[in-house]
Amino acid sequence: MHAGASDSSFEGLGAASAALAAMLSSHSDFGRLGALLASIIETNVRLECLVACKREIIAMMTEGSDLLVECGIFDDAADSTRFLLDLSNYVSGLHPATHPLPTQRAACEETGYPMLSYEESLRDFLTVQIVGYRTLKGLRSDS
Repeated sequence: MHAGASDSSFEGLGAASAALAAMLSSHSDFGRLGALLASIIETNVRLECLVACKREIIAMMTEGSDLLVECGIFDDAADSTRFLLDLSNYVSGLHPATHPLPTQRAACEETGYPMLSYEESLRDFLTVQIVGYRTLKGLRSDS
């Protein structure tokens, strides 16, 4: 989305972000397992197992990236893949922050520490990222 983009294109972007956020929220294990994968599992397995896992992740990432390009959210696979990597990293951290254990929840409530909504935070992140990638693409093509 470039400067001066129409309101309808922003509404379409908002709808796409909301749909992606809802889909990811309905698969909440994506964030929980992502956090476990990077912090615990990947650091405690044999190299051969980790290589096989990474190959599967690459295959899924390629399929997802191609789908985002087909849907018109991204123009090319490089930006789409980078977006999915950013999304995976964000969701891996967002899930524990928005699904606190009872002690964490009590501490947040007692101190007034903000409790984030998983789906709302995810929707905002998706919108900002997609706008950001489109802006970067426009800046790259202007140079």
